[in-house]
Amino acid sequence: MIKKKQTKIDLGIISKNINQLMESCEIDATELAEHTGLPHSTISRLRSTAQESSPTLSTLIPIADFFCITISQLIGEEAINLSSTTFKPSKMRRVPVPVLTTETISDYLGSTGTIEAPFIYLDHAITDKSFAYLLQGNAMEPQFPDKTLLLIDPTIEIENLDHILVIPSGKKIPLFRQVLIDGEEKYIRTLNPAFNEFIKLTSDSHTILGVMVESRRNFKYLDLLSSLQNSKTTVRA
Repeated sequence: MIKKKQTKIDLGIISKNINQLMESCEIDATELAEHTGLPHSTISRLRSTAQESSPTLSTLIPIADFFCITISQLIGEEAINLSSTTFKPSKMRRVPVPVLTTETISDYLGSTGTIEAPFIYLDHAITDKSFAYLLQGNAMEPQFPDKTLLLIDPTIEIENLDHILVIPSGKKIPLFRQVLIDGEEKYIRTLNPAFNEFIKLTSDSHTILGVMVESRRNFKYLDLLSSLQNSKTTVRA
């Protein structure tokens, strides 16, 4: 019986490849951990040349998939061509999007410099004016329950039936509402029948902050705050 020769994995090559891929895609360990679902400590260990044991396939596969390469390339059995058309650095480029709440949005919008805010990374291109807003309240249930995370883009032109974030004149707390357009007139309404709110929207009555382009509800409020607690960045308002 002929035994198959086992290939010894060079941990230094894995470390070198991961660091080169991260540098080429301009991402840090926090981003790589977020998008692969691996713990930050695991990413740090893989990047270190002082690894004591070989990583498992369950660790290597998410990294290889994220960088659009094979396991063989990641462990050094095959070369990685960063200029290859199969390598997609644009897929990995991320920009931090500040996550705002009713307590922080006024400071962010009123700031002329920079502020600190927790952030998330998105899987698609956005404008540099975009921000995420943590919805509070049940006025837009059942479609948008309390603690839904909304991605707001202030640069998009409003269309009929869009969902928008507005601040009533003289107030600091924004409202998330659906807009209805009838000719030259605009109205905003709640979706929850219990509220039955229908208000005419004018430049004097409300300030429009932006249009919702995405919503996320696959997490709990406390889980979100916990995950963002140690990931603050300085953003320009």
